[in-house]
Amino acid sequence: EDPELLVGNETVIRIYKNLKSHKERVTHKDIILCLIQKIEQESDSIKQDVYLEALEYVVYRTPDDDTL
Repeated sequence: EDPELLVGNETVIRIYKNLKSHKERVTHKDIILCLIQKIEQESDSIKQDVYLEALEYVVYRTPDDDTL
């Protein structure tokens, strides 16, 4: 439950902190779903790329456990 687990991608850390302020437990699925929503809702292609990079970071570079 420590955002330092996600060091290396500030977008992921910001999303984690935002979700953590609303939920007691934040899972990888929560972060992935949030990122997918942001990609779908964003019209700026540069921001979409940032969210896509963050999504790839979560999927490929973080431990695959239930909660963070």
